Amino acid sequence: MLDRFKCYADLSSEMNREHDYRIDYQFRHNSEFLIIAPHGGKIERGTTELACAIAADDLSFYSFLGLRVSRNSELHITSHKFDEPIALRLAAKSAKIVGVHGRRDKGDPETTYVGGLDDRLITSIEQQLRNGGFPTDSDNHGFPAKHPQNICNRGISGSGVQLELPKTLRGRLISSENALHDFSVAVRNALYSEWAKPVIAI
Repeated sequence: MLDRFKCYADLSSEMNREHDYRIDYQFRHNSEFLIIAPHGGKIERGTTELACAIAADDLSFYSFLGLRVSRNSELHITSHKFDEPIALRLAAKSAKIVGVHGRRDKGDPETTYVGGLDDRLITSIEQQLRNGGFPTDSDNHGFPAKHPQNICNRGISGSGVQLELPKTLRGRLISSENALHDFSVAVRNALYSEWAKPVIAI
């Protein structure tokens, strides 16, 4: 399905902030990382909660949340066209970005598809997730996130990572505190190992 809006300016000209959508964010000055859910709230359910869990209280966080009673999919702006100003400002201050997204199960309710331009971080995140019992795939899926304007690649380094979680897995994570903890800590372990800093568990 094609997006209704091609950019944030188009969306904001028709939709009302705080009624149709909301923007939540927290910039951490000492954080190298921004965890972003550009299709949060009711657009891709569970992505805001997961991004927040990964960010915890020490990594920068951003989410664009759909709030409508119905048709929240109309608020979806594809990732390489996502240009909401606050998100772009946070991205410009962050070395690395991890985008958290949701996909349909399509016969695979457990595998997280991993994409982006940061091959090293992709490998690290995949390893940590698999060690935690969460299957991943970075090769055979339709969400490569290689476009340089993809929001996950718009940090200072010019490369980041995109996580695409199936609906069933997202439902399990937001309904189980232990599962959410395990998934988010796996991603955090990968981030901190890349920067040779002590892992901060949540």
